[in-house]
Amino acid sequence: MIDGPTSLSYIRFVNGPYRGAVLRVPGSVDQGPAAALTLPIAWGDTADPGHGEVRYKRDAEATDEGLWLYRLDGDFREDARPHIALPAESDQAGA
Repeated sequence: MIDGPTSLSYIRFVNGPYRGAVLRVPGSVDQGPAAALTLPIAWGDTADPGHGEVRYKRDAEATDEGLWLYRLDGDFREDARPHIALPAESDQAGA
């Protein structure tokens, strides 16, 4: 939850399973986007993967271009990959 005025910021993941991804996220006008993010990962066979999470921490300041950099906070499986899934069509409202 963000208190006070908000603005959209661009963030980029420097390493780990989400390395290279750039997202536009809301954040505090005074403090920027969240100081840490926890994101889902999967590994192993794509038909029956293992699941878990990785945590990223934000650098203290944005780059000169206004991009906030997030670095992995802790270890992760070498074979981990991002795991962002949408609900099945039957689970969506109005379906």
